[in-house]
Amino acid sequence: MANTPRIFISYARGDEAWAAQFVDELKAQGVEAWYDKTAIEFGDRWSEKMEQALRAAPVVAILLGPGSINNPWTEFELGAALAGNKKIIPILTQDVDREVPIWLPPLLRNRRLLREASPQAAARRVAEVVGSMMDRDTEDADLPPRAGTG
Repeated sequence: MANTPRIFISYARGDEAWAAQFVDELKAQGVEAWYDKTAIEFGDRWSEKMEQALRAAPVVAILLGPGSINNPWTEFELGAALAGNKKIIPILTQDVDREVPIWLPPLLRNRRLLREASPQAAARRVAEVVGSMMDRDTEDADLPPRAGTG
């Protein structure tokens, strides 16, 4: 992994325009984002590329809008993120009246949701979270080994 953080972007096709703006702002903030529209070349086996990216990314941003309801790919990517013990950041792509939308996948209902007015604002908040994770990892790497470990 390079010095820039890696984040996997999970989204439903109905949120494609929102996702593209979100990814553009993440990149502007220095966050390396895996986004299928730019990461998969013609002729690539997209399922393999997606699985590799899910395994490699320490963070998964799940963009949640109406298209996410009962979406098998959203559920697959969420399951893979949970199984891989990834940092999961659920992001609402539209204004929702309820505190916790009833259509939210059950495995995300106990997580704090990110709601921002725009994809750019959401990306800036996510970049802060991912940056602080990287700072902690760097600090941990600088610590001397514990007595008896090494």
